[in-house]
Amino acid sequence: KSWVRVGGITGIMSGTSSLSGCVNKGNIYSKGTSTRAISGVNGADLSVIGGLVGFYESTNANAIKVSYNYGSIENEDPTVVCIGGLVAIAWQKLIVTNSENHGAILDKATSAYQMLMGGIVGHIVTTAGTQVDACENMGNITANRKNVVNLVGGVVGKIAKASTVNNCKNGGAVTLAMSSTTYAGVGGIVGYPDTDEAVVVTSCENLAGAVVTCDINSTSNVGAGGILGFAGGGTYKNNINSGAVSMKNAAASAALTCVGGIIGNDFKSATSFESNENYGSVTLVEGSKGT
Repeated sequence: KSWVRVGGITGIMSGTSSLSGCVNKGNIYSKGTSTRAISGVNGADLSVIGGLVGFYESTNANAIKVSYNYGSIENEDPTVVCIGGLVAIAWQKLIVTNSENHGAILDKATSAYQMLMGGIVGHIVTTAGTQVDACENMGNITANRKNVVNLVGGVVGKIAKASTVNNCKNGGAVTLAMSSTTYAGVGGIVGYPDTDEAVVVTSCENLAGAVVTCDINSTSNVGAGGILGFAGGGTYKNNINSGAVSMKNAAASAALTCVGGIIGNDFKSATSFESNENYGSVTLVEGSKGT
């Protein structure tokens, strides 16, 4: 087969399309191998899976509102690089509001490609201005992809352009288990805002019982946090974590292993923190390296 773009409602959302009041209750299962070359996770040749929308490229910014996914997503296709509970990849500016994911997400593929996974959006890519507002993820998220980058968040996996995540909640467990020489980030709200642009995460909550677990064997930088795994340049304020956060890195020689109630690794000097609160336990398992 060629590359795949799978969605519970639509595989590709383009033109001026919009979704309102839509519900998917069907489970999604992907197995096999795409035969089309992938030009990197920021390229257009991507295999992706979304609970509602696979590949979003609509020019209607207010495209998704009051919509829900209840179906589980399970992937064994090694060429799938983005999975989202609602939208796998936001290629254009997207505003998604008052929408929820209740389906579990599980990636079991053995792959040479990295995995970007979020309970609402897997990857925000090329156009600034995307907003994820008043959305909730209640599905458990599990990434097991080895020897590649894994960026996993309860709401958004990776953010590559100036975007806002506001008033969102995660109630699902977020788990990353891998063995790799590459970096990894796992967060209750966002895995990794990988940009110097103005990312804003405000008034979000990782609920009690929404455990963030990073159990890895990595020689590179890794971060796990109740709100963000890594924090790029941006503003993070009025967020609350009530879920337990746990990190274990069994690598004999690791670069940097970070765990925090709010943010695992703040690696940008421009980052601003204000009025964030942590009530969850933070555990660094004995024997972890690079701490």
